[in-house]
Amino acid sequence: MNINTPYTRRTLLGASTLTAATLLLTACGSDTSTASYSNTKAVDTGVRDDNGYHLNTVLNDKPTVTLFTDYQCPYCKKADPAYLEAAGELDGILNVTVQNFPLPMHRFAISAARAMICAQNQKKYIPFSEKVFSEQKTWGESENEEAAYQKFADYAKELDFDMAQFKTDYSATGTEDIIKASFEQGKKFGVRGTPSFVLNGKVLEDVNSSTSAADMVKEFKKAAGISE
Repeated sequence: MNINTPYTRRTLLGASTLTAATLLLTACGSDTSTASYSNTKAVDTGVRDDNGYHLNTVLNDKPTVTLFTDYQCPYCKKADPAYLEAAGELDGILNVTVQNFPLPMHRFAISAARAMICAQNQKKYIPFSEKVFSEQKTWGESENEEAAYQKFADYAKELDFDMAQFKTDYSATGTEDIIKASFEQGKKFGVRGTPSFVLNGKVLEDVNSSTSAADMVKEFKKAAGISE
């Protein structure tokens, strides 16, 4: 099926951006460890703003911690369940959001980011992210972008998406704009690899893919100036 994608990795991120990013974004490796989603406490708010897609109650008067992620990055796969658990633990305390930061080294990272925007639009980001991360190796070995799209579409159908909306949103210019804005915001904050956690415009150096949900909560509160 022709999905009529109006851009490629190079046109989305820009040739000069890709060149610079290729030199910088080298943190993502081949970690194959997994983590459980059994303790996931985040919620699909359906709210996306300049801070990203919100994973707990939106608080206008509280700081925001943001995960910049790449869905083809194995370290992001490892960090995701803990981050979703932390989002629930921080409900009513901090805004917890997620943004796209597709690395140039990952062939289908932007395709996955587009699919994730589609999931956010239908308030099914959490189950979709779990599915996409669990099948990371499968879609990551797709023959081309059209084949990767078909796998994402199959996952969406399995999760009872509105498939007409999914197809429209996947190729929409607005979806491209959201990914571009997330990527540029990450660069502005100094994001150099994934996963990266940012609070108050600063990358948190003591939080990474191996950080537990409990320690994420502790570090996010500390960075926000919230006492235990």
